Amino acid sequence: MKKTVARKLVSLLLMFVGLQYAAAQQLNVKGTVTDPSGEPVIGASVMVEGTKTGTSTDIDGVFTVTADAKGKLRISYIGYEPQEVAINGRKEINIIMKENSAVLDEVVVIGYGTMDKKELT
Repeated sequence: MKKTVARKLVSLLLMFVGLQYAAAQQLNVKGTVTDPSGEPVIGASVMVEGTKTGTSTDIDGVFTVTADAKGKLRISYIGYEPQEVAINGRKEINIIMKENSAVLDEVVVIGYGTMDKKELT
């Protein structure tokens, strides 16, 4: 009698541990962020939705981030519409950004003034 109760308890414990592991499975997600013409987007922000985990793309538009298999990635860059992509257990995700021309109209650079040579160091 004691052996069967112990076996049932161990089986239940293993089942709960297995369910917890499956629910919180972490993946290394790798991908590329490109613009509509296929050029890499350098320095795009790639954040894991609902966490403080994130990274930015390198010179080739490539990123690598650790995320929950059932989570979402949020990709953003100035001049492009932010995108949310579901991971769905994928280890590789390639994103093509969509241009947002309205944002480009908001960027203004102003420079004026004079400075003596002695003020520069």
